[in-house]
Amino acid sequence: MLGATTFIRVGTTGGYPGTNIGDAVIALAAAANTGVGRVLGFGEATAPTADFEVVLVLVDAVKATGQSYHVGPIVTGDYFYDPTPGGSTRWASRGYLSAEMEAAALFLICMRERAKGRPVRAGCILTVSDVMRADASDASVGHEAWFRPHEDEVTKAVDVTVGAALAAAAALGRSAV
Repeated sequence: MLGATTFIRVGTTGGYPGTNIGDAVIALAAAANTGVGRVLGFGEATAPTADFEVVLVLVDAVKATGQSYHVGPIVTGDYFYDPTPGGSTRWASRGYLSAEMEAAALFLICMRERAKGRPVRAGCILTVSDVMRADASDASVGHEAWFRPHEDEVTKAVDVTVGAALAAAAALGRSAV
């Protein structure tokens, strides 16, 4: 409503096997495993999806940094660590890259506004801050084992991802919707 037309979610994410600490994850879509999917989807199934042009520009920007990256679907939940027994393992086995808490809402809102004719678009680039270990899960308590490195290592990787996001934002600003 204030005139912004491009939104990029930048933050951290819990990676599933196949990702490594410090990798960037660029979301194509975000499974709305959250209340917002039902609310914004009016109780129907939703497919919260990023804008393809934003995804392409984010990929170009992260490539320029030399940072390892992955492009694909992520999971948005009302929680960072899935509390259901084996939950993260199930998402990972279906090809999801990581878990976070905001992207689905952003994608759904922008999709709804585009349907109203507003020229908005959204994307998401995240830094893997911790990784679920596929071989470690305690189903009896519903918690899965995650590995998180020293905070300085994560901070350095986040700085690289933020730089890529800023470069993408500049490029997208030159090609406004």
